[in-house]
Amino acid sequence: MKGVGPATSKTILAERDKNGPFKDWADFEKRVKGVSDKRAAKLSQAGLQVNGQALAGAEAKPAGDTAKAAKSADKAADKAAKSADKAAKSADKAAKSAKTAAAGT
Repeated sequence: MKGVGPATSKTILAERDKNGPFKDWADFEKRVKGVSDKRAAKLSQAGLQVNGQALAGAEAKPAGDTAKAAKSADKAADKAAKSADKAAKSADKAAKSAKTAAAGT
């Protein structure tokens, strides 16, 4: 998880093993050295939950894979739209050619 390296994860696990589960985010911040309000918000945004809850007021950001998938889908939609425009222009050109050919016969 972004923001939780080996040292932080070791600290979190050791504290939980020593004193039991965290009651809430305030308990987590109090018991885990180095976790301030700002860092707790970033961890919550990255997906960390305490006692099954995200930090109140910390909006979750899309995970990297989700953001990448959304960007990829947008690119694919743009490409499909461009292809559809190109096909429509080709069809219009073909229809005009057919109309001109029919008028000349």
